[in-house]
Amino acid sequence: MRWWWAAQRSGRTEECEDGAGRIESRGRRTFHHGAQSDGTGCAQASTDGSGASLSLATVVVNVVAGRSNPVNATLNSVVATLSIALNPAKVTTGMAATVQVIVNAVDPSGNTIVGPGTYADATANPVSITLSDADTSNSTTLSQSSVTQPSSGISLAYNGSSAFTRATVNGTASNGPNKAADLAAGPKTGTMSSFPCPPLGAIPSVHLRA
Repeated sequence: MRWWWAAQRSGRTEECEDGAGRIESRGRRTFHHGAQSDGTGCAQASTDGSGASLSLATVVVNVVAGRSNPVNATLNSVVATLSIALNPAKVTTGMAATVQVIVNAVDPSGNTIVGPGTYADATANPVSITLSDADTSNSTTLSQSSVTQPSSGISLAYNGSSAFTRATVNGTASNGPNKAADLAAGPKTGTMSSFPCPPLGAIPSVHLRA
């Protein structure tokens, strides 16, 4: 993986890259322009700077002449695809329940985005994932309707209505990707317990007298 940083001032762009490919070492960059500078950094999966960007950051820096000006930047990860899962994926009809909704965004290299930045598209624009609940019985409710960064704690509440049969949680990113997951309902299931019969002769006899 390689970091690229473009620093622009007065229409001039300077590109710098870290041949070692260490992301951590490129969270900071030094400028010596002596004026305000716009900096855009990105991480790419390749080691030669080619291919799709995995994450990007743009910062505006007031550069002081004659000294090093370190810059800290938090990268915002590029959303390529989505994944949505429900845990559990089935509830018992008539019994209220809360279901975990797991929403993940995946970057162009196929890895799940974990933060700490927000979601972005390939040109560094913010990306929001809109969540919706398709349930004709109105028996389920999402805890939130949008996601802009890796999040946990999202849930789908089922109120226990007997009219409920199925709900679909849809996720659509503002830059195009979408995914859905279904929640089904069914009767309570269980196992029947069995007990062995006692052997012959083990049952005590009862004598009745007139």
